[in-house]
Amino acid sequence: MHARALIHSALSYYEYLSAHNLGLDSVRIVRYEFKDEILSLQLGKRLFSQDGLMLELAPKEVFELGASADLEYNEDSLLLKIAPNFELLSALQKHLKQKGASLSLYSDLKFLVKNVANYYEKNKDSLQLPTKTPLKYDEQIPNYLNNEQKRAIEMIFNHPLSYVWGPPGSGKTQVVLFEALYFYAKKGVKTCVLAPTNSALEQIFTTLLEHFKKMDFELHNLLRLGLPTQRFLSLYPECCDSNAIKKTQASLFSQPVSLKTRLKDALIIGMTLDGFIKRAENLEIEFAHYFLDECAFAPLAKACALCVGNVPITLFGDHKQLMPICEMPANELRARPEVNLWNLSALFMEELFNAKDLQEGAERNFKSSALNIQNEAQENDTQENNMQENAGFESSKNFKSDFESSLETSAPFSYFEALSLKQPTQNPQLSHIASLNFTHRYGDNLARLLDSYIYHNGLRGQERVMGIYCIDSGRKSEADSNFSANEVRATQILYQHLLRRAKDFKNAQTPLQDTFAVITPFVKQRKELQRHLGSLEVLTIHGSQGREWDNVIFSPVSLHYYLTDSKQTNALYGLNVAISRIKKNLFIVCDLSFWQSQPNQFLHKLLSQATLIKF
Repeated sequence: MHARALIHSALSYYEYLSAHNLGLDSVRIVRYEFKDEILSLQLGKRLFSQDGLMLELAPKEVFELGASADLEYNEDSLLLKIAPNFELLSALQKHLKQKGASLSLYSDLKFLVKNVANYYEKNKDSLQLPTKTPLKYDEQIPNYLNNEQKRAIEMIFNHPLSYVWGPPGSGKTQVVLFEALYFYAKKGVKTCVLAPTNSALEQIFTTLLEHFKKMDFELHNLLRLGLPTQRFLSLYPECCDSNAIKKTQASLFSQPVSLKTRLKDALIIGMTLDGFIKRAENLEIEFAHYFLDECAFAPLAKACALCVGNVPITLFGDHKQLMPICEMPANELRARPEVNLWNLSALFMEELFNAKDLQEGAERNFKSSALNIQNEAQENDTQENNMQENAGFESSKNFKSDFESSLETSAPFSYFEALSLKQPTQNPQLSHIASLNFTHRYGDNLARLLDSYIYHNGLRGQERVMGIYCIDSGRKSEADSNFSANEVRATQILYQHLLRRAKDFKNAQTPLQDTFAVITPFVKQRKELQRHLGSLEVLTIHGSQGREWDNVIFSPVSLHYYLTDSKQTNALYGLNVAISRIKKNLFIVCDLSFWQSQPNQFLHKLLSQATLIKF
């Protein structure tokens, strides 16, 4: 019954995305080069996700790159290299001989949604909450863990489903996750680390690897599946999928090993949720435990894929930050309550499986989905039909027909009130939660402020005072609430000042891209800032999720109900994400007099603790 609910949810979401021409993110190709059977694409923007990448040669010739090629991506130079399989190679050679041949690249969310429906259709008879108790933790918990972290370790190894909650710097990944993985690895038992996005997975693995390097532990025991950035590939080639492009064999692996062998030998395997859903059938691995990090950003509809095989699951994250991105607005969700499973996070997993009304609904003639996805995948023309659909053309007749049939044979979702009425900002109802309430990231001044506005759990920080600075950009004059020219100019001046200081005290071990970033809630402001700041990374709050920098410049622009108004929970959690990206210093560039006139706003309180910088 749960699998059918999840299939129905995926199909309904897919139909909505198709009907409203959503789910496609076009990536501009500045130029391309096809040489020595390698296609190199110079991109016009950073890839937010490498899952669901599609290369279009012609309207009827579209290829999913994850299945048709090996990829190498340099996020600093925005260069994507593609080593095509035989089918794509033949198509490229033919296509690029034509006069005026062009290429299109885009990320297709619909393709990923359809993968989810596929997965649950194939595993509909084995989906359930885990009941298996994890391996017994038969060692003394290391003394360097604080009491909260020790309790988290005890919880992980005593319960099939658990959640470790804490703000940045509380030791979720560096301490608790590391110790849990290290224990399993010493036993020679395989575990799986998952994340909702590629950048989050890379951040997690980078953190873990830094700790494993300090131990008597071979790094090749960790394997990160999927597309690594060039920097990660150069630092940890032994931990990367051996399908990554090899410019020269010596530059990557002195003794190349097949992926099958790597999977067999590795003890800790990492991948995105989308990667897991796509690969699960062929992995042929028996994991002892799943660890899903950044779980509050992972859609429930995808996270439930881990509930196959009765494997213990531990969730790590902070539900006081950003929730999953669902492209269906609230008014549409009321009309299609089943799609709320894409709006809620993995933290609602236990509620989904224990929902009383869902249990009762199973007795109401909730017939099996008529969607024969696995049969469809065997048809000769399936790929062409699907790719036409992914390219934004008319939906595949077969898939549309299956969708309509599924709706006709499924019970209505009116009985699904327990979760259809849930808001993603509500506190999760999980039986086993360990809360980490001390952060090494923030000074106690910032920790107490975050606790009073956001956490309400007694959060405390280090004795040192956090570096919070303010640059008054002057009064905002534009009527457009999404843009501030003054903040752009002031940010430009501040960055040049910080850049000069960084060069005076430069540390060769810390690349500049890890030192500075600019974050703003508004896409329009991000584009203007990027235009004036050149190579400096400028992101929206959503785009910064899962990443960290020593110094963050924040440009709030205006008081906006959905993005900066802390009276609105989603906006408050978004501001928390922006603040939590910093490791050392936060610089707020804003119309200071305006925010000083907003006494009930989080930013007003934050600015009251800031040191004013004048140029």
